[in-house]
Amino acid sequence: EEIKEAIAKNCYMENTKMRTLDLMPINDGDSVRRELEYTREIMEIIKFDTGLELDGVKEIRGYFSKVELIGTYLDPEEFYNIKESLRILRKAKNKIESLSTKYKYIYQKFRDVAVYKGIEDLIIKVVDEEKNIKDDASLELAEIRNNKKNINMNIRKRFEDIINDSSNSQ
Repeated sequence: EEIKEAIAKNCYMENTKMRTLDLMPINDGDSVRRELEYTREIMEIIKFDTGLELDGVKEIRGYFSKVELIGTYLDPEEFYNIKESLRILRKAKNKIESLSTKYKYIYQKFRDVAVYKGIEDLIIKVVDEEKNIKDDASLELAEIRNNKKNINMNIRKRFEDIINDSSNSQ
């Protein structure tokens, strides 16, 4: 139990922590050898090949459950988290593919993992790095924001005119 808890403390995602705490001992010798080989390869990636950059990855499965409910939507920060998690996964997979001859077992685990660069690109077009919806996310939004800016400028100009007129008349 102590070992599982120590490992769980280093997990990035809550779901992975829970799965780690639920681990049961392996009784099959071949399975033990395979898991030890995965562990050896990961240790070598960390030691000799700068590891896998996983900082910033988020558990995004909950977002997909959220949008299944009628009337719900994702906010810009959630879209940003999806984009960042997909980017991190894509980069990790690319690194593992580039090292596939050196780390065969890990490559086999990642070989069939899908990457979604198209979704990343769509989110990049809509959400900025500050996790706000971009002005040009859609033509309608650009027009609304432009109209709002013009209205604010007109209001400011009118206030300035009123203030100037009242100070001139005194």
